[in-house]
Amino acid sequence: MVQYDGTIIIVSHNRHFVNRFVNKVLEIKAGRSTLYEGNIEDYLFKLNILQEKEFANRLKEEEAVQTEQPAKQKGKAARQEQAIIRQEKSRKLNPLKKEAEKAEEQIAGLESRKKELEQLMADPQLYQDQDKFTECSKEYNSLERKLKRLYQRWEEVQAKIEAIESEFIELN
Repeated sequence: MVQYDGTIIIVSHNRHFVNRFVNKVLEIKAGRSTLYEGNIEDYLFKLNILQEKEFANRLKEEEAVQTEQPAKQKGKAARQEQAIIRQEKSRKLNPLKKEAEKAEEQIAGLESRKKELEQLMADPQLYQDQDKFTECSKEYNSLERKLKRLYQRWEEVQAKIEAIESEFIELN
């Protein structure tokens, strides 16, 4: 295994691929950057914990402001309200997350086939059989178009997911 002491910045839509070798994640959001130690899964886990802490802090602040209600009523009402918010968030996010996962799986399959075709096209013997070369070339071009559409759709879905998550963070 080759060791490299420098820094490499990787931008990828394939979370599972990147997750295997990334050891730090740089989040750039709202004009600020935050460096997280670990891979993508670690980053998502830490992000989830931070959101839960923010949510808990906001609940405490709301409870402190609502002094006119008895403590039990405030807590119960806040929990009910938060449960409704969580249900609405899940209702909006779940179909998008499923669509993103489906796109990721399709992308992974197409990327794998694209690699196979690239290896095949690197073989000089392929060019001796014009029919095979034409077939391989057409499939490769078709794969690239499909990948471009899938990546574009995945980005759109991710943007929608981020917008919904931001909306619900603001509600908390």
